[in-house]
Amino acid sequence: LLAREGLSNELFSSVVTTMERCVPWSGHPWDRYLYNRNRLLTTYKGARGVKTGYTSNAGLCLVGAAQRGKLKLISAVMNSPNVYDDTQKLLDYGFSKFEAVVVEESKQVPDVKVKKGTKTSVRIMPEREVVVAVLPEEKEQLSFKLEIPDQLEAPVNMGEVVGKGKVFLNGKELTEIDYMAQEAVPRKPPIWTRFFNWLKSIFS
Repeated sequence: LLAREGLSNELFSSVVTTMERCVPWSGHPWDRYLYNRNRLLTTYKGARGVKTGYTSNAGLCLVGAAQRGKLKLISAVMNSPNVYDDTQKLLDYGFSKFEAVVVEESKQVPDVKVKKGTKTSVRIMPEREVVVAVLPEEKEQLSFKLEIPDQLEAPVNMGEVVGKGKVFLNGKELTEIDYMAQEAVPRKPPIWTRFFNWLKSIFS
């Protein structure tokens, strides 16, 4: 769960896939270099991280991730003397069995009405494409639920989260995604302000 959440962040994803980084060392005539010890990044097609680890109790551990096309998989191997081999076997199994399904229903979003705004409605869209990994025989068991209000009240900011979409498999929630306003809708000025502006336009 932590890896999935982390990989949804662009900065985190960039860090865990970086193999080498030069870090300036103020006051010294040389720089420091940091190296990523996760060999999965160089030995497995589509590897996207994530973290190696070791403790005396847990042994050698590796949280791995890989992406091929739209299909993204995460694995976790603990207390294994062959963490890289085991991780590759898990990911290979996942890619051979699962497929990425784009939830087309998530794109069919009506405009939301806006009261007291300079516009009467606002366009909303999901923050990203909604894709889930399922077995081929499970595709027909997917369902989608859009939770957005019937009406918003201005002002509405561009990028403001106004609702959520949820994907279910056999009634069990798989993922949730935010729906955001695609434009700003300022609040309509009070009627007396509009009347004053109208008078100004006549006499100016």
